[in-house]
Amino acid sequence: MDSIKQCVPLDSVDANILRKWGSAWLDLTHTDMVLLARRNTPATRPNLFVRRALWESAVVSYGRVGQGNQRRKIDLAALFVASGDSGASDFHDSIMRWRHGHVAHRADAVFESVDALLSVDAALIPNALQLVIQPEVGPQDDEELAERFRAHVYLMRNTIWESFMDPLATKLAERARSRPADLEKMIPYPSASPEGFIATLTLWANPQLGETTSPPITQPAATTS
Repeated sequence: MDSIKQCVPLDSVDANILRKWGSAWLDLTHTDMVLLARRNTPATRPNLFVRRALWESAVVSYGRVGQGNQRRKIDLAALFVASGDSGASDFHDSIMRWRHGHVAHRADAVFESVDALLSVDAALIPNALQLVIQPEVGPQDDEELAERFRAHVYLMRNTIWESFMDPLATKLAERARSRPADLEKMIPYPSASPEGFIATLTLWANPQLGETTSPPITQPAATTS
């Protein structure tokens, strides 16, 4: 990234669509990394809240892909079709039920039960009042839901890159090469704040430099049975 001295901002319709797909791609990468961290966190009592937090983080991050209609409205139906997975839409809905019904809003009673219980002794004299709260904390890592979630995220992320981001980037780059006048508005390359980071995705490179591009190489974690 140090070799990038200046750049030209792109503000066309295609560039706007590309930005939205790129933002969704990064959310899916976050989801993938969180699910991997959860798999690497043993399912023990001391880790219960950590594993629950990781599951809920994955659900929320995944949910952002299809949320935010004002700033990032992407065509989920087209994404599911391009993925080639006939069950992608239904599985998406099952994860969004986790988000809307439990993780974000606690609106679906199937995910949590709360009972107020009065304990009595042998003489039927009350001696304690207790609340018993039983929330869902996410599946075990080898359960079908967790395994399918990891595979789904991996497929959606790669489909976004290969079927949407890469073609748009090539189109934008070729258009810019044919219109030199559009390259006159230079700005400094952005730098990250101390609290944040920058994800730089090279979707296209000058063929004369002999560079090729491809999605970052990551594989879904191995499943167990």
